Amino acid sequence: MRTSHTDEAGQTSSLSSQTDRPNTPQTAAESSRAAHQLADTLLTQADFDPATVQIVKTGLPSHELDSGGLRAMFNKFASWKGLGQLFEAVSCPARVKRHNTSAWITGRIKQRDYVLARVPIDVIRSQHSIDGIAIEKTAQRAEAVLGWLIQNPEQTTINKGTLETLAGSNGALKVGCHSKSQLVTLDGVGRLEAIRQAKEAYTHQTGRTHPLSHIECYVTRLKEDEYESLYRTSSYFRDDEGVQLEKPQHDLAPYSGIPRLLVGTAMNLVKQSIEPGLERLNGEFDRRVPDGFFQEPAASNPISEPPAQR
Repeated sequence: MRTSHTDEAGQTSSLSSQTDRPNTPQTAAESSRAAHQLADTLLTQADFDPATVQIVKTGLPSHELDSGGLRAMFNKFASWKGLGQLFEAVSCPARVKRHNTSAWITGRIKQRDYVLARVPIDVIRSQHSIDGIAIEKTAQRAEAVLGWLIQNPEQTTINKGTLETLAGSNGALKVGCHSKSQLVTLDGVGRLEAIRQAKEAYTHQTGRTHPLSHIECYVTRLKEDEYESLYRTSSYFRDDEGVQLEKPQHDLAPYSGIPRLLVGTAMNLVKQSIEPGLERLNGEFDRRVPDGFFQEPAASNPISEPPAQR
C-alpha cells in the first residue's frame, strides 16, 4: 500500500552526535532485564519477509520528520548542563561543518521523497561519531537489540516497529543513497551503531554470526555531489572502512562556534530560497528510490568505497 505526503519538510541534522533520546533503564541489570522482556514481547510481532517487495510505502509521516535538527538541539541544550554540551559541539569546526552540510542537504528533501524500504545494513555509512552521553545510550540500545537477536536467531530483517520499540527513539531512521553501495545516514546513527554492536556481541556470546542483514528505514536518493559532501564531512569522524576515529580530523579553517553556525545557516537559507528556480530550469531530481532497488547484491565492503574524485 502506498501513501503520499506532499508537504515539505524543512529538516536539519543535530549539531552534536547525541540526537536520539531513548527512555532506557539506568543500570546494566535493569537494561538487560528490559531487553529480554522486550524480546519476549516482540516474538509475537512478525517482521517483514525479505523475499517480498522492498518498498513498503512512500512518503515520510509528519510526526516522524526529525528527531534531530534545531528543535532537538534547543530541547537538548535547554539546561545548565546542556550549555556545556552546546559549547563542546560548537567549539569543534568539523562538527559544525558536518551540521551545516547535512542541514543544507536534508533541507532540500521533501516528505514525499522518502520511501520506507528494507536496506542492507552493511552498506550504510554512519555520518558522525558516537561520543559523550550517546555512548551510554547506544550501549543500552545494543543490549536491547542483542536480546531480540538471541530470541530471533533466524531473522534477517529488523523492521521499523521493532527497532522503535527496542531503541525508544523519536523520529525516523533516515538514509540517503547515491547507489546500491553508497548509502549514508541522514538521521539515526545511534540506532544503526547499536545494531552493529549487538551483532558483534551476539557473535562473541554464541560463536555464530547472526543472519540479520537488512533494516527497515526511510530512504531517499541523493545527487552525486550531495553524497560526496556527506562522505567528506563523515570522513572527519570515520575512516574509509567506516570505523570511528578517536577524535575528529579535518583541514578546515580554525574558526568555529557560533559564527560558523550562523554563517552556514544563513547560506543554507539563501540556497534553499533559490533552489526551486534552479530545479525548474534544470529539471527536478526524482529522489524516490524505485521498488526493487536493493534486491541486487551490493559490492563487497562498500563502506570503504569513496566517492569519485574529480
